[in-house]
This record gives sequence, C-alpha cells and structure tokens, in this order.
Amino acid sequence: ALSVSDLGGGTPQKKPDTAAKSEGLPVELSVRRAKISGARATYVDEASGARWTISDLSAQADGFSLKDPFKAAVSLKADGRGAGAPVAAKLSFAGQVNLADLNKENLSIAIKSLEASAQGWDISASGNVYNALAPEADLQVSVRRGGELLSGKVKASVRPGPPLAVSAELELKTPDLKPSALGLAKVPEAVVLPAASIGGRFSLAGEDLDIKTLTVRVARGEVSLSGRVRKALSK
Repeated sequence: ALSVSDLGGGTPQKKPDTAAKSEGLPVELSVRRAKISGARATYVDEASGARWTISDLSAQADGFSLKDPFKAAVSLKADGRGAGAPVAAKLSFAGQVNLADLNKENLSIAIKSLEASAQGWDISASGNVYNALAPEADLQVSVRRGGELLSGKVKASVRPGPPLAVSAELELKTPDLKPSALGLAKVPEAVVLPAASIGGRFSLAGEDLDIKTLTVRVARGEVSLSGRVRKALSK
C-alpha cells in the first residue's frame, strides 16, 4: 500500500532573487506524509542462482523535504539463499534524515534506532552519520548473540579514494564470554574469556593497517600494543 498526502512545492516568485546563492535545487519539494506498507520484492541472479526476497517492507516519511530534516522509519525482512546456507534477516530504522538539497557532502542521518538481526546475531546502533561522499559516523553500538557480546562507542571516517582510507576509534566493553557459545570456534566449554574494556585508534591507507593504539583491560591487568600490518586487505 502506498499513501502520499499534501504534496507541495515552494511559492512561485514573480521576480527571482538574483542575489540569492546558486547552490541548492531550483525547486522545493515537501510532502506532509508518505507511507508504504506490506510491500514485497524478489531478486533472482540467473548466473549464480541466488534468490532474495524482501517482504513486510514498510516505510514512512513525515514532513519529507529535500531541503530540511524530516522524520523517517523503515522496516523489512529479507530471505535468501546464495552459495551458502539460507539467510533470514530483519532490519528496522527510525530517525531523522537531512537530504540537504541533494548536496552529498551535507547529507546527514540522525539514527534514533537501527536494529538488524540474522542467523542468531543481533546488532543495534544509534548516533549520527554525515557526508555521503566521505562518510563519517559517531555511533553507540551493541552486538548480541543470546546475551550481549559487546557494546560501546565507534567513531569512523571513510574516504573511498582510490586509495581507500579509513580511520576509526573504538571504546568497547565485553562481559565474560564463552567462545563455544558463539559458534565460531571449537573450544572446550570450560574456556571463558574475562570481561574486558577495549580501546583503540586505527587507520587504513590502501591495504596497510596502522594500529596507532590498542589497549585491552581486564580485572588482572592490561595489554597495550601498536604497529602496522602491511597488505592487510590483500588476498
């Protein structure tokens, strides 16, 4: 279902303001409310045989504008099968979007809540993302699998390049963890990783990873290191 209400534009002017800035779009567009509910779509890759279905797609924008910030919400389910096992995922977003007259450098998203789940993993985030050309993010994140695995703050900036350049700063905390419960490694049930605080600053230039600082603190002490991993992204 699709609904749109109060579609409007800017008020026409008899005489254009020649002193006005040339930046921005030549027209204004505003919509009081736009809503999509119960949408469904299927994508099939004939070459690989991968098939993905998007269902229960709902989206709503209140006070939509190309110039000013507006509230937005999106939720969907995704089911598919590629070369590996079947994947079932859910995604939901609520927040505020500023399209900034489609100026990619000024585009911003204020994330009130972002929730994603797939294969028993749950990720939530809130915070801000800026600049579609060279994205910058300042987020609070939480990762769960049964119980919470880690939570904290992530700051990152990305410059697509070439070459690709990424910088990141992390402040994370983890509770006592059993690696066997994650399904990532075959380790004895008795092995438990102690609760820890993890802080670090990293940068990636091309394929080289520069670890400026990395500190892991546990109840009995801490470990700090720095260095460089060359060709970190090479196959």
